Amino acid sequence: MDIRNFFGGGNTTKRKITSVSADDFFTMKKFKPSPQLKPLPQEIWYVIASFCDIEALYTLIYTSIVKSVNYKKLSDTCHERLRAYILRKKYEEEFPKGTPLVCACELGRFEDVKVLIACYNDVNESGMSLKEYVSQVGKGRYGFDCTPLMIAAWFEHFQIVKYLIEQCEADPNIANRYGWNALHFAADNNEKDTKLIEFLLTHMTLDSINKKQFGGFTPVDYAYSYNDSSIQQEIIALLRSKGGKANCHDENGRDVGAGNGDLNE
Repeated sequence: MDIRNFFGGGNTTKRKITSVSADDFFTMKKFKPSPQLKPLPQEIWYVIASFCDIEALYTLIYTSIVKSVNYKKLSDTCHERLRAYILRKKYEEEFPKGTPLVCACELGRFEDVKVLIACYNDVNESGMSLKEYVSQVGKGRYGFDCTPLMIAAWFEHFQIVKYLIEQCEADPNIANRYGWNALHFAADNNEKDTKLIEFLLTHMTLDSINKKQFGGFTPVDYAYSYNDSSIQQEIIALLRSKGGKANCHDENGRDVGAGNGDLNE
């Protein structure tokens, strides 16, 4: 539905939101009615809200056609979809190079992650499943290619990783265009403990555990070369206990060059 057609035209140009919280937005505390449009009676507003698409609903509020909105009267579905739409707009403005869901996972904002995923059908124009949706390669805050799971694993957000895999069926075996999968990211940067890596390993194939990225590094190679945390050796031992091998290091951790590691024995 085009909300402009519903009202027979009128100025529905959106005004830019700067620092309006979700609650302020819903209660319309910081918005003034547009002089070009007459406020709608509340009973008409709730009828419209029940059937118009979420972008039209957002536009309706954004143009201040409605003087005030008691969002608690909206259906639960409508309310959550509108909240997710506003949240996506916020992320798009804050991180123009990134994908909203990927950025939320990067920052460890678990509640935002759940809201964005719960209403994924509003941005899912190709009819993909939830599993396909959360396993897509998007972009982090600075434009780096990764899935939500990859970046959550990189920054060691265990609860988000667990949620993505258990509740959304995110696939940890997927690699980005550089050949990195979630285990490469975790082996590279995890430093708190090994539980996230252990969790990933239980959901990955042996081929993915030993996946070589574009430079020939497996997750074990990443742990040897780049993880300088106090648990580096624990990570390496864990990876090796699940069949992990290195392409550029021997079994003692010595750098022997690409193609000469114990993966090739």
